Amino acid sequence: MPAIDPTAPLDSGLRLTPEELAAQAAKPPPPPSRRLVLGTAGVAAFAAAGGVGYSLWRTRHPVHHYPPPVLVAAAAAEHALVAYLDAALRNLPSQRDVLLQLRRDHITHATALDAALTAYSRMPSSRQPLHAALDLTGVRTVERAASQRAARQAGELLGEHAVLLASIAACEATHLELLR
Repeated sequence: MPAIDPTAPLDSGLRLTPEELAAQAAKPPPPPSRRLVLGTAGVAAFAAAGGVGYSLWRTRHPVHHYPPPVLVAAAAAEHALVAYLDAALRNLPSQRDVLLQLRRDHITHATALDAALTAYSRMPSSRQPLHAALDLTGVRTVERAASQRAARQAGELLGEHAVLLASIAACEATHLELLR
């Protein structure tokens, strides 16, 4: 029997039989190498450590989110309306019941807007008093302007903030009917 030389080139005329080809195709793939497993584990550990490190860094250096300026302006306007109605209550004792209802509504609006603003970590402060006549005509003018402003601001926002301002605009519109 002649010795087989393992370094000899393969005979190109040799072909695998269909059964041998099918057996070779049905054979499961070899298991992953130890190098591949350890490399993948290392990358996963590095990514996890990076995520934990970033999380720790972020808790010490929070991102400062500013609220939409429209929302801040709406809250400031509601607080100004409450202050205005406080002054109107002193000047219009005959309209006390209606003005108290309007004031309660505006306090509710201001509370809802303040609650929406608490989601933001940085709050600019802007509170400006309203300057309008403290008579029934002045109250109507202020309420009409508040309704129009809230409707316009609702159109500038999206989602729950837009819904909040749209409902405030609707409530302001009902105030005009109360003041007839």
